[in-house]
Amino acid sequence: PPPLLGLSSAPSRPSASSVAAAAAAAAAVVFGFVATASVVVEALVVGFEVVVLVVAVVVVAVVAVVGGAVVVVVVVFVVGAAAAAVLVAVVVVGLVVVLLVVVVGVVVVVVLLVVVVGVAG
Repeated sequence: PPPLLGLSSAPSRPSASSVAAAAAAAAAVVFGFVATASVVVEALVVGFEVVVLVVAVVVVAVVAVVGGAVVVVVVVFVVGAAAAAVLVAVVVVGLVVVLLVVVVGVVVVVVLLVVVVGVAG
């Protein structure tokens, strides 16, 4: 008798297109998680920067009320240098996060391509 519908005597291997589709879906999920994490880190860093700048403004205002003009000039220079350092740190962290997203994405895609070629071959 002929085999039942959908059943065959030999085990069927997944087609290359279905493996490629699954690999693409997995890559999209991983890349999505990494990108989301990078956005969260960037938001935290920017939030920290805002807090530092607000504290700096408050310090300058208090010193202006208490200390007078010469002290204010010195504090403004110090606070300005600190704020500039924070801004540089934010830019550096942002670049590192973006590079990590790109590197992780490339690694995931390469690994999935190797898997697809291995399964299809």
